[in-house]
Amino acid sequence: MTEENIKSEQSIEHLLVEYQAAQDSAQHHDNQVWHLTSMVWASNFILLGIIMDRAFNPKYSFFVIFLAILGILLTRYSQICQKQWRDMKNQKYTRCKEIEKTINEVFIEEKYHMTQHLNAKWQTGSQTNYYNLIAHMIYISWLMLIIISVISNYYNLS
Repeated sequence: MTEENIKSEQSIEHLLVEYQAAQDSAQHHDNQVWHLTSMVWASNFILLGIIMDRAFNPKYSFFVIFLAILGILLTRYSQICQKQWRDMKNQKYTRCKEIEKTINEVFIEEKYHMTQHLNAKWQTGSQTNYYNLIAHMIYISWLMLIIISVISNYYNLS
């Protein structure tokens, strides 16, 4: 866009609408991550609680292994969604920054000056690192239950 095109009221309105849509979409994708995560992690802990006392009983070994695999798959699915939705959120916030920069370069006057996303500072990746750490701890919990169940079934422990 040329400076003359951007300075028209219609173009600025178009950019502001796009800005709002990008911001709304970014917030939506961020919310989706945490809604799914809370459901998956809660169901993992409920399943762990249900089968914890059954893990040593050979009679329930198939049940324990099945639920452990289900817990692992649910956790993996939430990790995949978290990555995809985080990437989408970041793309949308990047677009917000581009719009802010464009508007700030063309409109020097304070009326249209925007810095909400340009001035935001945060440590990138730390939340994802902790997210993956917790997911891996859930994997380890399920794998330990599978091992306990298989060993107790093999040695007929109860």
